[in-house]
Amino acid sequence: MLNLGGFNIGNFVLPFMHNVLTPEGFIALCLFDVINAFFCFGGVYCMALWFNRKGFVTKDHIDLKRIIIELSKSVTSYCCIISICLSALSIHIDETILHPLKVIGGSNTFLCMFIIGVALNFDISIAKLSGIIKMLFLRYGLALTAAVALWTLLPYSNDVKLILVVIVFAPITSFAPITAIRSLPEFAEDSANLNMVSVITSVIIITAINTLIPLIMSL
Repeated sequence: MLNLGGFNIGNFVLPFMHNVLTPEGFIALCLFDVINAFFCFGGVYCMALWFNRKGFVTKDHIDLKRIIIELSKSVTSYCCIISICLSALSIHIDETILHPLKVIGGSNTFLCMFIIGVALNFDISIAKLSGIIKMLFLRYGLALTAAVALWTLLPYSNDVKLILVVIVFAPITSFAPITAIRSLPEFAEDSANLNMVSVITSVIIITAINTLIPLIMSL
């Protein structure tokens, strides 16, 4: 649950797709990422706590109050809410204030990759490798199903549907190993290994999608 509940959009999809993104597609990507942030930075963890509240993950009593407390710790969620409010009110922040925030935000990719690198373990047993393969099949099997449904059922333009299809094939959020280190440290190595294999798999799939864009857009 901790590993499969988010998409690596900012560190992966955006750099891969920025050359072919239309304004409409970019808006769709941003709107998707706002909701994705709520899940990656607290939402999925709270769902995992709730569905395992009888003691599998933690012996602490899990109730609605505990869930709200956990959600309240997500600084990223506050940033999303504040940004949406500022945009709705047409309030613009001066570049002098934004510049240091951009510098801090720019370290996000390095820190996430650093944590994954620390947790990586190439000495993988057959049992653990089997678990990683099963997770990959589950992740990308569901992604394929979602991609077909999005392309055939949504009443949006092909530009919007294309970016949504790419998003569902994005790798696992790079925050997942950090959450695993926090809540299930005994599985941190598995989470980091799964994350790296997911990145490689997504690179192959999204590169193929980029190559076939003319054909896909004609469907």
